[in-house]
Amino acid sequence: MPWLACLYVTEPYRNKGIATRLLNHGLKEAKRRGFRRLYLSTDLVNFYEKNGWKHICNGYNVFNKELRIYSKDTL
Repeated sequence: MPWLACLYVTEPYRNKGIATRLLNHGLKEAKRRGFRRLYLSTDLVNFYEKNGWKHICNGYNVFNKELRIYSKDTL
């Protein structure tokens, strides 16, 4: 705990650093609330690694689709 969920940037606004700013805001908010680490799951590859997230294992969603699970220490 806690998990970051539902981060999405619409196509016209991608590649402008918005997702990275949202990720950093989530990390800061988690730290402010006393959490030392934040988790997320995704089917994306490489995006979160580029932002310093560590792939810790794979898992499955409710539709039995494989996902990658990441963690990152709060800022």
